[in-house]
Amino acid sequence: MPQFYYEAIQPDGSKVKGTAEASNRGEAMQSLNAQGLQPFVLKDSQAKPGTSTPTSDNGGQIRLRNRDVIEFTEELGDLLHAGLQLEPALGAMAERDDQSALKRVIDRSVESLREGLSFSEALSKASPSFGPMYCSLAQAGEVSGSLPKILRRQGEHLKVIQELRSKVVTSLTYPAFLLISGIALCILFMTYLIPRLAEMLDRSGAKLPPLASALIAISNFIREDGLLVLGILAVVGVVGWRLLSSKAFRPHWDRIQLKLPFVGPLLTIYFQVRFLETMANLLQNGIPLLRALELVQNSSQNLFIREKLAKTVDQVTDGMSLSRSLQQSESFPRQLTDMLRIGEQSGQLGEKLSRIAEKYDREFSQRIANISALIQPVIILMMAVLVGTMAYVMISVIYDTVSTLRSR
Repeated sequence: MPQFYYEAIQPDGSKVKGTAEASNRGEAMQSLNAQGLQPFVLKDSQAKPGTSTPTSDNGGQIRLRNRDVIEFTEELGDLLHAGLQLEPALGAMAERDDQSALKRVIDRSVESLREGLSFSEALSKASPSFGPMYCSLAQAGEVSGSLPKILRRQGEHLKVIQELRSKVVTSLTYPAFLLISGIALCILFMTYLIPRLAEMLDRSGAKLPPLASALIAISNFIREDGLLVLGILAVVGVVGWRLLSSKAFRPHWDRIQLKLPFVGPLLTIYFQVRFLETMANLLQNGIPLLRALELVQNSSQNLFIREKLAKTVDQVTDGMSLSRSLQQSESFPRQLTDMLRIGEQSGQLGEKLSRIAEKYDREFSQRIANISALIQPVIILMMAVLVGTMAYVMISVIYDTVSTLRSR
């Protein structure tokens, strides 16, 4: 009968190694679970190095929403903290009546665990929403026997990141509403009200003021050649999107975004807060510094920032301190790198990163409030000037027309 080498966590939290006889990986997993062991490594002792036992096809991976990942992490962390083993905990989570994406991911994870995969491998196979960073933390929790604690901390971290995104979206919602409403009102003026005004003026024979003539000319152009304009804008939009998405231009565009007024400072401090929060979470959960930097680098969507973080990884690999490397990257203020240096010297880098992240999160919230308070009156003023000009032109033209008709 085949033998399977395993490394597992015992009920008291200690690690144990050994071999188990079973006809397949699934039976080996069930046998170990029956003994109260939670395996995080299980492989055929006679398998050649570099080979793996094929698993069943799950029919494609399933993407989860951010709130589903948070719900999964918090619920599993609570069950494990209550004393349940990993597979029974996932089985309890799978006993839900809905057929949501989260339930299917849980079912696939349980199936993979029974096939002998580790928890981190099962998550990676079940859904791409559990990225390399999440799976690395899961693997660290399996090896160290601190999976409940790591999952709870990861759930808190994911909620913090979600709140950061929500702050940005909330701050832009009202200005976007004002802008869209103003554009819709302008379209109504240009395509309906001004053409009616032009017809009335043609019948009366009144002389048009220059501003009214310009607005009517623009209105006629939009009505007659609107489809052509939309076609040109669509082509320009597609070409611009392809250009901005290209590997050659994307880093330059990402760099330009960081220098834009209003938007640039907001994106910069958003990156800083997310970097600090993520690094603190990884280090406090036992991930080595270099691995943590690599995970943060690969998770960044801004290619310009990713290139800077790649240089930081290389410098730290060569022996430079994290604080010194970040200072040379010019992505962080000197005050922040000085505080990081204190954390390195005291051997409490993770805790120091967490405290700095809280400070910068408060600054981020204040920056969003300031920008939102500034943007809203600017947009209102612009829309008021634009719509007010059109209304003034229409009222003045109507008044002049009525005066002309009375004088006849």
